[in-house]
Amino acid sequence: MSTRYDELERLQRLRESGALTEEEFQVEKRRLLGHDFEPGLARRRTDTVEIIDDETAVSRTPLYLVLGAIGLVVAIAIGLLVGRAVGGGRAAPEANVALPENVASADENLIAPAPPADVRMLPLPEQLSRAFAAAFGATGTAQLQIAGRTLVYHPGRLFWIGDKAVLISPATGAGDCRDCAGTVAVHYLTPDGDKFQVAGSWPEAISGARWNTPPHWRMTNAFTTLPAIWEEGRDRGQDCIAGSAILTELTAAGPVPSGPIRTYYKSSGGLKALVLGDTEITGHATNISKDVSFDVVYSGDKELTETWVKQGDRFVPQGGESKVPSC
Repeated sequence: MSTRYDELERLQRLRESGALTEEEFQVEKRRLLGHDFEPGLARRRTDTVEIIDDETAVSRTPLYLVLGAIGLVVAIAIGLLVGRAVGGGRAAPEANVALPENVASADENLIAPAPPADVRMLPLPEQLSRAFAAAFGATGTAQLQIAGRTLVYHPGRLFWIGDKAVLISPATGAGDCRDCAGTVAVHYLTPDGDKFQVAGSWPEAISGARWNTPPHWRMTNAFTTLPAIWEEGRDRGQDCIAGSAILTELTAAGPVPSGPIRTYYKSSGGLKALVLGDTEITGHATNISKDVSFDVVYSGDKELTETWVKQGDRFVPQGGESKVPSC
């Protein structure tokens, strides 16, 4: 009897779990109770219906879905960790960039070739030093013998006329003599890489032999379109002092001097003082018309004006010799 009740409880659980339909439950129930038992029907039902034990009646599909989702998450996490370890924590920037062939890399483009050496790009003091070395084969100072006089040259000034550099180098006499007052040298140079080549040399472009005191010089562009040198000195005689200037235009062909231009006179006794009397005259240039003419106006014990006019490539006094005396 207990076996029948146990079997009924089991059928009840199968129906509640959905393993048996209501019709199948009733058939099995009548079979157990002995009501309306049809052997053919019972046999037909048992052949087509699978009786599942109540321990495995609950579907495992949700469990499989959960486990599958957990496995997918774990696989993704492992993939990310492996990718980070291999790629150093980030993907290389160039991984998605396709470079065409024969294209220089960024490093190659950053390292530009050094520009060709050009002495004109150097600071002017360095240009002056290299120009003096090219002209005299020495740095700082240079010593030359000219007509028995020893002259010591120094770097003076460097400037450019077109594609040529012009070097001005004043010199002082090394010996104690009347004709060793000094001079000014002029060199024309052309650039050659980071050096100069001498294109023209005038070691005594303005001779100091006309003066026996050190002359003074300056650059000027007041008289000519091209740069010029105005050098002025004095000659001390026994009974007078005379001053004069030389205006040297630095043309493309070379230095062109004009003068002497009388700028000062003073008698100091002697025969000239008896003839001319005590005389002191000072002159200065004025009324300058560039490349055409200029006046020298004298003041002091005598007042007069002399005009210099450009003829050809140099200035000459209008009317011939100057009326200002010299020693």
